[in-house]
Amino acid sequence: MQEQLDDVTRNAAQAAGATFIEVFAETQAHSACARKGAYVEGISLESLGGLSRIDLRPGALHPNRAGVRFLTDRTADVLRSRFG
Repeated sequence: MQEQLDDVTRNAAQAAGATFIEVFAETQAHSACARKGAYVEGISLESLGGLSRIDLRPGALHPNRAGVRFLTDRTADVLRSRFG
């Protein structure tokens, strides 16, 4: 799914004359499924209702503090290389 989202975002960035910063390969070991060092918040499933309902906490499957730090650092690296 992330590769598809990246493709759409990359194409939109190119069409707008913007830069797309590729991070997919660098973040594979830090996915929501990572046992340690995840860059995104995962989800927890509870079987209290037979999994008939799944409630996601705010921020689920979005960057956590470590992920935001990584993305900020990558963006800063690109900006420095282009404008530094």
